[in-house]
Amino acid sequence: MAQKPTSKSEYRSAWLEVIKAWLPVLTVVVGALWGLYQYNQAQKNLEKAGRAQLEKDGTTRRIEAQKPFLELQFKTYLRINSLVAKLLLFKTESPEYRSVRAEFENLYWAELALVVDEASLKAVNELRGALRKDENASDSNTKLDVQAAALELTLAIRQSIRSGWYGVPPIERG
Repeated sequence: MAQKPTSKSEYRSAWLEVIKAWLPVLTVVVGALWGLYQYNQAQKNLEKAGRAQLEKDGTTRRIEAQKPFLELQFKTYLRINSLVAKLLLFKTESPEYRSVRAEFENLYWAELALVVDEASLKAVNELRGALRKDENASDSNTKLDVQAAALELTLAIRQSIRSGWYGVPPIERG
């Protein structure tokens, strides 16, 4: 049986012997635990990167699958926006206005009905209402209403394009 240390120096010496005996074992254990921690962190980072890549690939596949629709939507939106600009420039009594207005209505009931989203549909309907008011009683207030409705339509179209191509939810406007 081991003797108990009697003095402080013997006590310290005994502790040093214990530390010397256990230090290699503790070094191996701590090293193994640290390596295991590093491995787990690396696996988590790889998993996170893999999920991000899968999400990116999914978005790319979605856009590729929807591309014909998105291109038709984009072309239709460009046409409707061009017609709105012309409607703002012409006087309501002019033959050019009536021609553009007829084309606008035709586009509304044909291609636009196929590709429009809810917010853009609401905005185009508000513009149609403002145009009817302006045609029935044209004054500076009705012109301002038409301009405001046209701007709202343009913003709604921009959000629709952004949402379709980038999968980004629309910006809330208040």
